[in-house]
Amino acid sequence: MTRAAISTAKSHRRRFRDFILCRPASESISRDSILSKHSVVRVHPDPNQDFFDKVWERLSAQERVTIEQLKITNDIDATLVATLNTAGEKKRLCEERRWTFQLGKRTLVLRDEAEKVLRGLRKFKEVGDIIVNVDPLHAGLPWAAIRLLLEVTISDSSQMAVLLAGLEIALSMMNRLKAYMKYLEDLPATKERENFEISLIELYVITLQFLVQAIQIYQEDTPKRIWKAFWQPSEVLDFENRCDKIARRAEIEAGICDRNLNISDRQQTNQKLENLREVLKELEELRNIKESVINLEKLPIAKNATFDSYQDEHDARCLLGTRVELLKQISGWAEDPKGKCIFWLNGMAGTGKSTISRTVAQSFEENNLLGASFFFKRGEGDRGTASKIFTTIARQLVVKQPQMVQSIKKAIDLDPNISDKSLAKQFEQLIFKPLNELNSSPQTLVLVIDALDECEREEDIGVILRLLTQVRNIASICLRIFVTSRPDLPVRLGFQEMSDAAHQDCILHEITQATIERDIFMYLDHEFAKIRTKNKMLAVNWPGQESIQALVQMAIPLFIFAATACRFIADPVWNPEEQLEAILRYRMVENMSNFDRTYRPILEKHFITQTTKKQRETLIQQFKEIVGSIVILADPLSIVSLAGLLDVKKDYIERPKMRQ
Repeated sequence: MTRAAISTAKSHRRRFRDFILCRPASESISRDSILSKHSVVRVHPDPNQDFFDKVWERLSAQERVTIEQLKITNDIDATLVATLNTAGEKKRLCEERRWTFQLGKRTLVLRDEAEKVLRGLRKFKEVGDIIVNVDPLHAGLPWAAIRLLLEVTISDSSQMAVLLAGLEIALSMMNRLKAYMKYLEDLPATKERENFEISLIELYVITLQFLVQAIQIYQEDTPKRIWKAFWQPSEVLDFENRCDKIARRAEIEAGICDRNLNISDRQQTNQKLENLREVLKELEELRNIKESVINLEKLPIAKNATFDSYQDEHDARCLLGTRVELLKQISGWAEDPKGKCIFWLNGMAGTGKSTISRTVAQSFEENNLLGASFFFKRGEGDRGTASKIFTTIARQLVVKQPQMVQSIKKAIDLDPNISDKSLAKQFEQLIFKPLNELNSSPQTLVLVIDALDECEREEDIGVILRLLTQVRNIASICLRIFVTSRPDLPVRLGFQEMSDAAHQDCILHEITQATIERDIFMYLDHEFAKIRTKNKMLAVNWPGQESIQALVQMAIPLFIFAATACRFIADPVWNPEEQLEAILRYRMVENMSNFDRTYRPILEKHFITQTTKKQRETLIQQFKEIVGSIVILADPLSIVSLAGLLDVKKDYIERPKMRQ
């Protein structure tokens, strides 16, 4: 090799070290200049530089070119924050699309994979202090690559799945490397240390090569890149297997180094070794989520029972500026370390309990307080029973508390049919014990349980409430329960059996009339603005303060009246002004219930639109058959079951006029 080539190679290696260490080029030059001027100073070799020299030598020429072309900032915290933000955006996209993907023998839920990437990023920041000049694994190529790849617009679920799975593995290896490197720094120069270092170099090289491969595809022309995934599923699985194999070897080498330490060296490295073990334990628990995915799939979940389910995604949240005092009260309860463990919000039908529940759950989720949610709904399959409430909650809690995995896995191994056992056993084995075995943490998590009164077996309501009070005995974490229901007898009896110290109550329909009136007025004003936007023929001040106030008085205290009236008025088939007038005509009718005032205008409107006597008779007959059957049934039926009961076709019930 010529002198020029040697000089160039050294320059590349120096740039690579500075690049990984996130040192500006000027800093490197300045340091070299200073050392050359003060040659009398004894300079000890930098083990990190030697480490990266060896890493650099193992990369191909093309891989080095890719690294040199990648732009890097030396603002480490800004890079990490930006990477976390892009990972969060990918998670939100996966939540919206509800993507799943089959990778090998595993079924990946992309929302969960994105959550693992976020956890990996956060964990990296937690593993020791961020000191750029001595931390060879922080930022550099891994961070630049991950941020770059996360920013790519991907609309294909399979490409997104492979991207997230690959990044999750790479992050796990980076976290492991970071922990190992801190331990390596204080080990004396021995053959055992050399073997340990070789394992780390190999692990770092294959992680870099894996990321560089994706960057090279990213750098291709856009038309080519659209049809090409960053990695193939087989490549991700191969990368995972290679990483696991080398990581196991590194763990063995670290153990050998520890056994061969003399007393002096052991005292020096003892604390770092203990820290290393703790970090590796946490990393292993994070990886165990993926390793145990098959076991966790044995826990059935109630479909569409979470607050953010696809089926209910268009259901209302509280309009900004409404329910202000109540939402503040609930938030204060959740964050008060001396607060009671259960908050019971009860109110009669139509007062907006579920809307508040969705709003509260969304707020807790955004503030990283939501542990799990379960929204009961009578007649909606598993949502109408308590059979899957605790398995559904457990599946959600694992995402928030990964350390629960091993305890839940053990429970499933000991009793594969745990999900069919009593509610008490499910609660104890899948929620209480796994949470109680966590390391103590000041963290607060809230469970949101909506419409408990819609649990079809009344006996289960009391059982659920008795079990939930036991969360007060969980010492490792502060767990709170937010429950909504009608004030039905089974629920009231369940709370009466509790100590007053266990629950805080709020009766929704007893909130001051002035507050309810203000909130309903704001809601109606907002909805009428939307109607005016869609119907340009309406006056800018329609329908006027007087009409809105009249509707408010008809609605109090039922938000459902206001919501139903707005849907009726907004129906594009009809004139909004005539629809509003049809409702307001009933405000002066005496001895008419709110239920009649809500639905009578709707039924009359559809009845009078039938132009012939035969059409009206047909509509009445259909109404009696379908709605009459629904009224007298003890338990609601699905459309398919109702059609079977009446011996009619499904579309007979689903036809637009009857659904309206």
